[in-house]
Amino acid sequence: MVCCAAGKGHDKRLEIAASLAGRFDARVIGIAARAEFVPLYYDGRSYSAGAVEAGERAAIESHLRDAEERFCAALHGIARKVDWRSAAESPLSFIARKCRAADFLIAGNNFDDPLLDPCDLIMLAGRPILMIPDAVRELKAEQILIAWKDTREARRAIFDALPLLRLCKKAVVAEADEPHDPKYSGCRMEDVVG
Repeated sequence: MVCCAAGKGHDKRLEIAASLAGRFDARVIGIAARAEFVPLYYDGRSYSAGAVEAGERAAIESHLRDAEERFCAALHGIARKVDWRSAAESPLSFIARKCRAADFLIAGNNFDDPLLDPCDLIMLAGRPILMIPDAVRELKAEQILIAWKDTREARRAIFDALPLLRLCKKAVVAEADEPHDPKYSGCRMEDVVG
């Protein structure tokens, strides 16, 4: 699943999603949402609340259509299957809910919607999230660093990352030896590497 938005800043993320889809022969789901925003203040000019809401809805629909067109153009002929999901609602809850259909989520690190906080999304998605800054042009994943801590969450993260780990040329597992017992730490590292 890849978070999509209107505008050219997200095209590289779509190219990376297309590349991963091609490498894994995967289905790709594009997703976008934007909540309606009705101003809660009066600026001295008269206006109709209905006109403001209609204008806001039209802008949201236009934004979502543009994001869908960019997604479909970027994935055309590359992914085995593409799917599109969008809604005029809170992006955080919509995306988190729809993550049930994905193995992982590709997102950027600068969300254009103030209602979509990356930290909240990480906690609510229930899926691994690959955060790709807009400046990144290509995801090679040739060398991967695994920051290990012997917890349930870390074990789950490694399991979820196995497809990417299988593609890399070199993976390094690092752990801070908190109990200060190199023998115990070495045993854990051997298990993780295995």
